[in-house]
Amino acid sequence: MRRARLTRSWFGCDPVATQYAALWSAHFHRCFGPVLNERDVPADFRPLSCGDSCAALYNLHNDPTYPDTPSADFLRDCLPLMLFAGFRPRPERHHMVDTLLRRMDDRYALTVDDDADLALQYVLHDARRRYGAVPDNTPPLIDTMAAILPPDEISKQVISSPTAVKYEGHVWTITTELWIPVPVDAAAHLVNPENWTELGSFFTETTRLDAPKKSTKEGAQAWHGRLHETYTYNWSTLSVQSFHTVLKIDYTVGADKVRTDYSLEYEEDDQLITDDGFMQVNSVDGHPQWTHYLGQKSVRFTSSAMNLLAPAVVCMAMDRDASGFQRNLLKKAKHEQARLERPQAKRPQRKG
Repeated sequence: MRRARLTRSWFGCDPVATQYAALWSAHFHRCFGPVLNERDVPADFRPLSCGDSCAALYNLHNDPTYPDTPSADFLRDCLPLMLFAGFRPRPERHHMVDTLLRRMDDRYALTVDDDADLALQYVLHDARRRYGAVPDNTPPLIDTMAAILPPDEISKQVISSPTAVKYEGHVWTITTELWIPVPVDAAAHLVNPENWTELGSFFTETTRLDAPKKSTKEGAQAWHGRLHETYTYNWSTLSVQSFHTVLKIDYTVGADKVRTDYSLEYEEDDQLITDDGFMQVNSVDGHPQWTHYLGQKSVRFTSSAMNLLAPAVVCMAMDRDASGFQRNLLKKAKHEQARLERPQAKRPQRKG
């Protein structure tokens, strides 16, 4: 069996590593909880239990050295997933979950008189909607939401379809889909592979090889060429793995659709056989203020251990990339709205 190339980190010294170790553990239990035990996994990839992940995040939250960790956005990707995977905290750990839920979103916070189980069921309901199966496999009806929510609430909503996993021809294919309340032209910047580092800390480098980065002052500009990408996973509190790939890129820009298609040219350490996919955004018919996001990635590793864990590995990457996409767009939309609402200073009129 070919072993993956790993380096070492140290638990507690790097808050990013600690957070992503918890995220990997949540995705592992989501995909393999009924099938594999942590002890069935090679030591380098061995996840934490959900209880230990929760405790690690709680301890990080209480560490004054890192006042901004774990972030609310990260907890939204991690805690509901652990509950969806079957995690139910013991009563003596309810205070940990309560603290993390308060950090994640005040709507989920418990009070002294609240029923802790009821609060957890509320989060679990959202998790099932986000990660569970869609019975009729149809896109959500934005019209229905518009009929029941005020405009200021709609601007905060992101509608997600559960991540789809397919295995065919020794290749795993993962698909993610979102509907985000921003116009499509605002999303074109993030579809450009040169800017994928803005999606989160998994991307540590995306550098165009055949030409200097183009200016975006005139808006998104299509390009075709080669990209050097470094993508880093934190498997556990000790193991870190990076992939250094050269990808063939086709970035196209249209009035209603922006898309990047990519395929693997080579990986510097021969860790990948296949790494192909696309990222696409398009306008939603009848809803010009909404964008439909669709991402797909097909992978095959040279390591048999990595191929065994591929569904959880790629789901983690794709879900986190999608979260980074929506987080960036909603943040920019919020700043733009605040700018428009600020009173405009009157320019003094010239006398005479």
